[in-house]
Formats: sequence, C-alpha cells, structure tokens
Amino acid sequence: KAQSKKAFKPKLTSEERVKKDWLVMIIVFTILIVTVVGFDTYLFMRINAGDFFAPVGEVEDNETVVTKKIILDAENYFSTRQKEYEAFRNSPPNEIDPSI
Repeated sequence: KAQSKKAFKPKLTSEERVKKDWLVMIIVFTILIVTVVGFDTYLFMRINAGDFFAPVGEVEDNETVVTKKIILDAENYFSTRQKEYEAFRNSPPNEIDPSI
C-alpha cells in the first residue's frame, strides 16, 4: 500500500491550482492563436498567388455569353429608363398648378 500512495500526487493547494489553471489557459490560447495566424497566412498566400479563386476545369463559352447577354440587357434597360425619365422631366405637366 505504501507504493500505491506514492504513485498518486498529493492534492494541490488552491494557490497551486490557480497557477496551474492559468498555465493551461495560456498554453491553450497560445496554440489557438498560432493556429489561426498560420491558417490566415496560408489563405493570404493562396489568395495572393491567384489560384484560390481560380475555376477548376475548363470554363465553357456559354457562361461568358450568358454573362455578356445579361450585362447588355441590363444596360439597355437602364438606358431606356434614363431616356424615359429625361423625356418626362423635360415635358411640361398636363395639369394646371394650383399654386400659381
């Protein structure tokens, strides 16, 4: 029985327990910070190299044509709206202004 008692550590006092807890927290947060900084550096390098957002495989021409078509349709829509607005703005109102 004497050997089994020596195998166990004696209980820590509250002051020793607090020091040990702080040491564990500092070690855990240091590992966490190093991991986050390492991952951020990895992402920065990949994005800076330009291969992070690169498409995998071949890009079909249909995707480019559709994108151009959508952009041209939007441009035509807004230019038509602008012409209608200018025509409305430059035309006199049909009603009589009661404040005159």
